[in-house]
Amino acid sequence: MKYALIFCFLLFIFHPLIAQEDNKNPVRKVCVFDIAQIPKNNTDSEGELFSEVIKNTLIFELKLAGFEIIDDSIWKKVKTNGKYTDDDLLDGAKAIALARKAEADVVINGFLTLEKERLLFGLKCYDVKSRRLAVSILKSGRAGLSATSLINKGIEEIIPKISKELSTYSATGDSIEQEVVVYEDITFKEMIELGTTIKVTVKSVDEGATIFLADTPIGSIVDGELSFETKAASVVYLTVEKKKYHTESFQIEIGEADEVITLPGLSKVTRWAMDFRYTVFQTLGLGVGARYYITPDWFFVSADCYPYLQASYLPGTNSVLHIDTNISLAHYLFFSPSSFFRAGVSLGLGMINSVILASDGLFVTDFYWDIIGGWVELNFKNFVIYYKQVGRYNHNILGDGFLETGWTKPIPVVFSIGAIWKW
Repeated sequence: MKYALIFCFLLFIFHPLIAQEDNKNPVRKVCVFDIAQIPKNNTDSEGELFSEVIKNTLIFELKLAGFEIIDDSIWKKVKTNGKYTDDDLLDGAKAIALARKAEADVVINGFLTLEKERLLFGLKCYDVKSRRLAVSILKSGRAGLSATSLINKGIEEIIPKISKELSTYSATGDSIEQEVVVYEDITFKEMIELGTTIKVTVKSVDEGATIFLADTPIGSIVDGELSFETKAASVVYLTVEKKKYHTESFQIEIGEADEVITLPGLSKVTRWAMDFRYTVFQTLGLGVGARYYITPDWFFVSADCYPYLQASYLPGTNSVLHIDTNISLAHYLFFSPSSFFRAGVSLGLGMINSVILASDGLFVTDFYWDIIGGWVELNFKNFVIYYKQVGRYNHNILGDGFLETGWTKPIPVVFSIGAIWKW
């Protein structure tokens, strides 16, 4: 911020040296109101500094352009005597009425807001005699040292427009009696009043999805696109909503000209899924399962079943067929449902029914804990490919105890690969 303070200091030192004497047009008197912070209860010292920088830079450039600046004490005295409020300074009609009493030809008001390390500021210039909004701009960018460049750019843009529009007295123009002003919150409606209007076209594969600009619905995707108007060199906040799909929000920086934006497709809300898997290192090992998502695409309960064969190759021994049934709770970690790569953890309880393949085959049941389950996956639109591992700890609290208590032997950790079809 020290650079911004130095910048203001230099303005005050050198501005008397740049007064121009060759202006052929009548010198026009300008009221420059204080730049209002929005919301009004914002007491951020950084915001106050930016307000001063914007105002002082504007005054400096206006003097360079040959305008005469009415001293603050004059219009502030009129404000006090006329019982004008700070809100009145942002209202075009009331600002003009105040400026006329201060014997001004031109009045300029403005606002700024600081949010999440971003600076948004707007300026409006009114012709007092014709009671019209002559020029306006809106600029948005990062706060901090880079904001001085943003402020300079905005003022460098508005000064030539002011000189062009207000170089001579005008008796015509658009009345601003019905101007809409928003004090407490900068909404989409307020922002489109300021700056150069451009057309933005949003392209999306989500036909019928509703698009919100900030909190304002502006239409739906029809034939793959939607167009709206906003201001150049601004930041827009788009939200895309569609039934049975996850809502997504985007912050997009808009350039100086008409722009086309292609949005990524929304991800479906998943409630059910079918699981097909192969358990590595086990004969047969092909299984099927089902999922129900308690919290769509995040938290689910699953049940699956697969057989595998414990083959015997020694004389006098028999092969054993195991049927593994498992129920578990699982939760995704970190990555959103729209992410291509996802991961999660699970905890469950399993049951293994074992059949000894002999003439007098014995049927036994054992239970195990699935206590260190985890997986990674590649997430496609309608299906998932995953790699999973689970650790199995046998116990004899229930069942026949055919398997030894403890970690499953000879492989305590079981690996699976599979695919999930979701809807």
